Amino acid sequence: MTADTGAVSSRMQNTIVHHPEQEGNRVVRLKSSDHSPIKRMLEDHGHTLPSETVDKAMTRERVQKRVAEAVRGLDRQTVEKLSDFTKVVPDARLVTLEVESTSFDIKSDGEFKGRANLLVRVPFEGFGGKRASTLASLAIPTYVQGSVSDTGVSVQQILIRD
Repeated sequence: MTADTGAVSSRMQNTIVHHPEQEGNRVVRLKSSDHSPIKRMLEDHGHTLPSETVDKAMTRERVQKRVAEAVRGLDRQTVEKLSDFTKVVPDARLVTLEVESTSFDIKSDGEFKGRANLLVRVPFEGFGGKRASTLASLAIPTYVQGSVSDTGVSVQQILIRD
């Protein structure tokens, strides 16, 4: 094994640790296998960090969570009005709106798009055409569109996916 190969494998064992409190300086500490910290300044070449900020106060992940919470918190009448799911599934009753915060793409102007599932209960017919006494569950995939600002989250549309 040559000295160069040893140096490369030594570098490959390093762990990169990002310190968000030093975001302005873009400081990354490299911890080597002997745990001695080495500071290196990184220039910003247009690459985005996982904790890229939408504004100065909130990270992208926190904004996504805020949007997801607002969508989950919509009342039944608002969801029914925005999605109009009863045209697709007559006699359906909304149970809940299933939302993953990571499904939302938030643009720099505050506009967002994401996915959600409307979980509904529907009556169904059993064998022989008789209406069953129990209800079936159904997930209706949707797209959610809206905007987020300092004052709050506004959901403009819930579109049922084809």
